[in-house]
Amino acid sequence: MVGEELKTNLYQNNRKQKVIYARVIYYRLAREYTPYSLQRIADVFNKNHATALHGFRTFENFKLQPNLYQRELAAYKNIANVLKKVKVSKNETHIEKLIREKEVAEQERDEALQLAEKTKYRLYRLTSFLNGYYKTDRYTKYAKL
Repeated sequence: MVGEELKTNLYQNNRKQKVIYARVIYYRLAREYTPYSLQRIADVFNKNHATALHGFRTFENFKLQPNLYQRELAAYKNIANVLKKVKVSKNETHIEKLIREKEVAEQERDEALQLAEKTKYRLYRLTSFLNGYYKTDRYTKYAKL
């Protein structure tokens, strides 16, 4: 789809800007809409995972300078719209699952800390009340019994 949209062959083994930018868009779309690892995405072009990661990050430069990359951003948006309509299901990767579980654990920890603070404050209030209760003289007559 990327090759057809940008009218170029992504499999060419050269460093022409047109081909490189097409691959950058491919890397971004593949990362967003598939559960595949960077290495598996890069294997399509016989590259390594660092190349795919660099391409994925390079796409951020497209967003920062939209006037220079109008053609590429338009192609990305068109293809992304098609992929959204097709409802490509992206299974949660292992890393995404770990990140989600970490966020849930942090939220539970924060709630537990808040509850502990409330309990600590209540204990402090009860202790101070009881200390004041036993220090008064009006109850000393009952202590002798």
